[in-house]
Amino acid sequence: MIETKAVRSDLSVAKRMAMLVFTDFACWAPIAFFGLTVIVGLPQIGVTNSKILLVFFYLLNSCSNLFLYAILPNSTGGMIWL
Repeated sequence: MIETKAVRSDLSVAKRMAMLVFTDFACWAPIAFFGLTVIVGLPQIGVTNSKILLVFFYLLNSCSNLFLYAILPNSTGGMIWL
């Protein structure tokens, strides 16, 4: 199969979007899990610990988005390490 420039560009965009979706899911999954356990009535952690967890994952998500959106893309639009 001949790989054209358009196909390579599409694959690069698909890899980048997959990485963005994965990192956002990894940061939001614990928050959603503990939130759902509270809704069901079986809280796994207390209010103070949930606040700490929330702030930690917000910061982790913000830092990962900084790298994924601003630092890792090179001038051609692809990612440096993919």
